Amino acid sequence: MARPAKGARLVRSLEGEAKAKERLEVILQTVAGELTIREACEDLGLSEARFHQLRQEALKGALASLEPKARGRPKRAEPTPEAELIATLEAEVDDLKTELLGSQLREELSTLLPRREKGGPKQSEEERRAAAAERKRKRRERRLARGAELRAERAAQAKNAASEDG
Repeated sequence: MARPAKGARLVRSLEGEAKAKERLEVILQTVAGELTIREACEDLGLSEARFHQLRQEALKGALASLEPKARGRPKRAEPTPEAELIATLEAEVDDLKTELLGSQLREELSTLLPRREKGGPKQSEEERRAAAAERKRKRRERRLARGAELRAERAAQAKNAASEDG
């Protein structure tokens, strides 16, 4: 069993001013043939000319709202020259801010870190070779000491293993 049609009464559930909803309901009743134009004019207190004008506006508005629309999101508008200029300037400001921050950080670091004198004493080739040889000698000593430690550990482990077996 089908539900009874609500017809023009559907307007009552819409949001809007009471007077506008009343006018739309009466207009729809005249379109559906439920009311005559004269009865509608008496209900609304309008002249026939004004009623025809309102009905025409309502129908045009309904038709315009039912026009097919393009699917998906609307295309983005082409940026105006002013908008492009603003975007360019904003990007330039961001770049300059980054550059300024880097410069400030470099300046702060230069005051905090010691600096080698450019005109200070330089090592001669002979001094550099002597320093490299000293580093090499110390590395060799550390390596030999570590080897002796490992051999002593292995000997202790072997001795412990032999005493446990015997």
